[in-house]
Amino acid sequence: MARTKNRYLEQEYKVLGKIKETVMYQAGIYTRLSRDRREEYRDKSNSLVIQEKIGRNYADENNIEVIKVYQDYEYSGTNFDRPGFSEMLQDIKRKVINCIIVKDLSRFGREYLEMGNYIENVFPFLGVRFIAVADNIDTINVLNSEKSIDLITKNIMNDLYSKDASKRISITKKIKMKMGSFIGARAPYGYYVVNEEEKRVLKVDNNVKEVVKLIFSLAHEGKSDLNIARRLTEIYTTPTQYRETGEVYRKEENKKQWDAGTVNQILTNVSYIGNLIQGVRYSQNERKKKGWKKNREDWIESFHTHEAIIEKEIFDAIRRRREENKRKSKLFLGRRKAEKSPKEDRYENLLLCKSCGIPLKKVYSIRKLKDKVESGYQYFCKKGDKLYSNANHISIFEKELDKILLNIIRQILSLLQNEEELLQNIDKYYNSIAVNLKREGKDVHLDEIYFHFQTEYERYVKGEIKKEEFCKRKEIFHNEIEHCEIKRKNLKQKERKLSEKRKRAKEFLSALFHIEKSNEMKLEKNFIHTLIDHIEVSENKTITVFFKYNVDKEILSILQENNLSILRREADE
Repeated sequence: MARTKNRYLEQEYKVLGKIKETVMYQAGIYTRLSRDRREEYRDKSNSLVIQEKIGRNYADENNIEVIKVYQDYEYSGTNFDRPGFSEMLQDIKRKVINCIIVKDLSRFGREYLEMGNYIENVFPFLGVRFIAVADNIDTINVLNSEKSIDLITKNIMNDLYSKDASKRISITKKIKMKMGSFIGARAPYGYYVVNEEEKRVLKVDNNVKEVVKLIFSLAHEGKSDLNIARRLTEIYTTPTQYRETGEVYRKEENKKQWDAGTVNQILTNVSYIGNLIQGVRYSQNERKKKGWKKNREDWIESFHTHEAIIEKEIFDAIRRRREENKRKSKLFLGRRKAEKSPKEDRYENLLLCKSCGIPLKKVYSIRKLKDKVESGYQYFCKKGDKLYSNANHISIFEKELDKILLNIIRQILSLLQNEEELLQNIDKYYNSIAVNLKREGKDVHLDEIYFHFQTEYERYVKGEIKKEEFCKRKEIFHNEIEHCEIKRKNLKQKERKLSEKRKRAKEFLSALFHIEKSNEMKLEKNFIHTLIDHIEVSENKTITVFFKYNVDKEILSILQENNLSILRREADE
């Protein structure tokens, strides 16, 4: 008996081994290049193209299908918050790939604890094969103790290398900053960078030197940042456009505008008086622990590092005036807030411009009518006009919205039956759909398929059917199981959506009947957001209301009055 049992165990082992061998691997090749490996310092053997080629060659030699290549260009390996890596994990979860190929472990990452967790725990759990070509690591082969020690050692070395490299780069940058070398990614507007005596030095760009002088001249006269931006937009291209095209003067068809924030950055940048302030921000890896900005005493300031465009006296005078204006503005806003704070925005994040598709902006204002004065929010859109140079092409007041919406709600309520009867009909409707879904679920005979598969496997182990016949039937069973799993998953998703629709319908109706029962119809914020998904506003103040639920198809036939149209989302969307 013992030998028979062992024979069956041996056959079972071979069958399971065969199943493992027939897994079709669909791979993603992951490539990464650090941000510190630039230009002359870059190791060409680690370029993204070479990494991809190594991965593809390995895949071809081992009959692995490559589905996708994931790239992270100039991203550190010390953390896993990288777009390419995140995209790869999402594809793993969606079963797009079940294999990862990297050139070596250092391309995957340099944080050894996190790497070890992924390679030895996460990927095996998800059924993902991991291959590091140059390090001869392939998790399809069970990691023995020697391999595990080797993997841990490589991970620790990569981690130490990364931290050492980061430290060396940080020290080098600090030394260069103290020497007065410009280490920024791009020069301020009005300058360009040249290399002089192992230093990066700012040189005046004569093409736009006069533009910079004009900005400071207008500020010295007392013009606001917004007014300066308007003046510049009439004549000159924006800094971004100049950097990309080299064109200084704005063409008539150019719709790009200067930004008041850009003007503010220029007016507060000491580079224009010949000085440099650098090391203001922490590195990307430090920001999670220490925040975004360093303390003022930790900044590195260098004086007379390059030619100035603006005189220091003018720069200081502008700074003093701006600081005084800022102080007065804070005092004014503080008094206004103490006197009367604007009320809550009941239409917050609901209003869109129908022609632009962008959210409407708002301002709390007072308007005079014939017989009264009215305060509230005014909603408007300027078609992307950041400088408010043109009149609003969309404008509507809060009270106007209230009036239109109350008219809609009254019309809806006039069509509805009483609340109790309507809720009963809603339950009856959704219960009938739920019964049909349960009936569909009974057609999924997954347990029965597993039983038949087990029976066929036992027959194979006993030698009643041949291996070829069992393999054919096994493939059929696997296809049936996959089909049933997909069907079961879809049914669960439908049941969840059905439950959400029922809940949304009752909340919608409850809100409607609640306002009907109240002494006076008031549109509170919670009520508006319970009923409405969003509202589109057109130029002639025609509004289109998108409700969260279609109470009754008859509502679609409501007469369109007062420049008003009603659109509904079908309940089964």
